[in-house]
Amino acid sequence: MSGSRKVLVVAIIAVAGAGAVWLGLARRHAHFDAEAVWRSLADRHAHSGAAPLAPAASDPATPPVRAPQPPSRIAGSNARAPSSAPSATDFAEAFREARNYRSFIVSALAAAQRGNRDAEYFLSAALAYCDETNRFFFRRGDKTLSVDAAILERSRFGGIDMTDAIRRAYDRCREVNATQDASWRTAEQWLAKAAQAGQPMAQMRTAEDIFLRLAKMDAVAAADNGSGDESAELGEARALVRAAVQSRDPEAIFEMGDAVAIVKPEEQGPEYFQEAVTWRYVACLRGLDCSPTAEWYLQFCLHDPNCVPGESGIDYLRRAAQLHGMVDLQERANALNDQIDAGAWNDLGLGG
Repeated sequence: MSGSRKVLVVAIIAVAGAGAVWLGLARRHAHFDAEAVWRSLADRHAHSGAAPLAPAASDPATPPVRAPQPPSRIAGSNARAPSSAPSATDFAEAFREARNYRSFIVSALAAAQRGNRDAEYFLSAALAYCDETNRFFFRRGDKTLSVDAAILERSRFGGIDMTDAIRRAYDRCREVNATQDASWRTAEQWLAKAAQAGQPMAQMRTAEDIFLRLAKMDAVAAADNGSGDESAELGEARALVRAAVQSRDPEAIFEMGDAVAIVKPEEQGPEYFQEAVTWRYVACLRGLDCSPTAEWYLQFCLHDPNCVPGESGIDYLRRAAQLHGMVDLQERANALNDQIDAGAWNDLGLGG
């Protein structure tokens, strides 16, 4: 993998979901400088010569949105059963709605201990979010910054206003960070259990961690050519991505915007962007929260000053496609939807 390609892959996986870390769905900024990644993203936009993003104009010739068909079957898993007694709690929804992550952790802990894979994953997500934002915003050696001090410090970087993100992190996590209850275990432990149980997003996150480790070693190209242990690891990452997408979970489909690099590392700039945007757009069509208050959209806007007040996440993706001359987003989305419904995994590069 070339140096420039390696940087692009790391930047895209780490933050082309800015939603990743700030949703509590990743732990990856420990591997590199998050500020440098954001600056890189901003620089790429500034140097592209593109005009500021503008709302997408309606186009009467745009093909109609094709709704997904109910799957005839969901791919099975070799993993252990997620729970001996299914819980009525929707842990994904509970996590999205949580304003106090200590309360969420306490409410999910018993189900996670019983083996509910969604409880395991979102417990990992809450713990990871609090650990990451605490280290990134508030911890400086043995000192903890106040909210106001953290906001002032970040304001000195310029270009990115993180005030709302800092306040959200403080409100969600102040009790978690103050408690540090050992009985909660760690984000990494719960993520491993959830991935083993076949939880789609846990599978995706684990695959991305494997791929990032290979990318840091500059070993992706060697692994793709069948080089020893790295090849086995890359194969494991691709198998995890495949299983996650076969679940047809909208969050896992959205995450394919990052994971394209795992299954198709040969794709370059424009092709990569087009495929990534299409996967994210299809996730919106298949039920992912893409409203104006969707967390992933709010976090994308942390590094995109051209976000339009009041627009939805799906509007944002349409504008991004237009900005890059991608006029066939809807056709691509309809075709991708059909392939997902049909289980055409080989055609999607997700074959065994």
